[in-house]
Amino acid sequence: MIYLVLLFYFSISIYEVKHLYNNDLKREIPLYIFIMSISVIISSLEALNIEVPDPMIPFSKFLRMFNIF
Repeated sequence: MIYLVLLFYFSISIYEVKHLYNNDLKREIPLYIFIMSISVIISSLEALNIEVPDPMIPFSKFLRMFNIF
């Protein structure tokens, strides 16, 4: 399963980096790679059945401080 996750992200990343490069968006490539690497790490941990905490929990606590939700 981990190989499928890595293969999926690798193929999408190559396509998107080529798209950014061809559209003169070379400055956005490092940011895109950083965001995708975080996504790959989280997906790999999920594929290995390692529990990953929900990232929205701290954000929802932050919003409750201001009584937004």
